[in-house]
Amino acid sequence: FSNTKKKQLLALARQHAELALTDMGDADSAASEKILADLQQQFHFQHLPRRIECFDISNISGTSSVASMVCSVDGVPYPNRYRRFRIKTVEGADDPRSMAEVVRRRYSRLLNEQKPLPGLVMVDGGITQLRAAKAELGALGLGDLPIGGRAKRDEEVVWDVEHNSGNLVLPRHSAG
Repeated sequence: FSNTKKKQLLALARQHAELALTDMGDADSAASEKILADLQQQFHFQHLPRRIECFDISNISGTSSVASMVCSVDGVPYPNRYRRFRIKTVEGADDPRSMAEVVRRRYSRLLNEQKPLPGLVMVDGGITQLRAAKAELGALGLGDLPIGGRAKRDEEVVWDVEHNSGNLVLPRHSAG
């Protein structure tokens, strides 16, 4: 091949690669929209939960408790928004009180800094962690912020504590 022909082939290959990347981005975007729409339908949200923040508590034999928060935006993990919290006010392994502390700290800060709130908060744990987190949100005036708790088995989600509507198990084929 001549140098001109090689340059043309290289340009064509680059153009195809760029188109493929664009198509992949569109496919990812469509898949994300499907996931968010499925969550909206399953939980009867008024709006798509574009930003979701999820919390989990862990400790080492009842000491050194920490909480982790992961964040997704439009269904895509957003690692630069992940946070780790050292539990400051709770002694021992008390997940509900630890969850309350972390939720209070996180959303007090967002309110004080006038930053946007997520469309959905999820806590790892069952009804006790959910109640603790929901009480803190209520105390901050954020009682309308959608929140759920993920139980350990069968992708079960604890939901709607006030109305005691029970748990929801997402179908295995559910995009959400």
